[in-house]
Amino acid sequence: SMILLNKTDIDDKSDNIGEFTKEILRNSEIPVLILKNDLHLSEVSSILLPLDINKENKKKISNALFYAKFFHDSQVRIISVVFDTSDYEMNRHVFQLQHIVHFIEKAGFECTGEIMRCSNEDGDTLGKIVCDYAEKSEAELVLLMTDHEENKNKFGLYKESEYMLSKLSNNIISITP
Repeated sequence: SMILLNKTDIDDKSDNIGEFTKEILRNSEIPVLILKNDLHLSEVSSILLPLDINKENKKKISNALFYAKFFHDSQVRIISVVFDTSDYEMNRHVFQLQHIVHFIEKAGFECTGEIMRCSNEDGDTLGKIVCDYAEKSEAELVLLMTDHEENKNKFGLYKESEYMLSKLSNNIISITP
């Protein structure tokens, strides 16, 4: 039901994920768990879910709830990154995020949500912001969804997804629904 890859088994020992891992991620019809550090699965207490709250998120949220339950009722931490937005749009994002957090809490899980307001002019990128946040949040797992993405590169992965898969020091569950 899941493919497990260990950092020691990944063919490229640098920060980047290797060609073999990219091939698995591109073609897998089941989730891929990439263990990048020593983690006993019983120790998972929080899952970070990067979420674009402007899009349909039922699949992402249902997967987050499934894995939160699987990992002993882990906390779900949502991060949403918005770029160059007006105050009006920011208020709309806050309302949407509160609705999602409330939905997850109503399902019986502890949940937090945070919006990172960023600027393209400052050189911010989605991948960098999520990686920095993941490091600070100390989430044991990051749940990435890698399909339905525009601007896929030659490896079939969106450049921001490939960046996060390569640079995150956290363990990753990559899902291509």
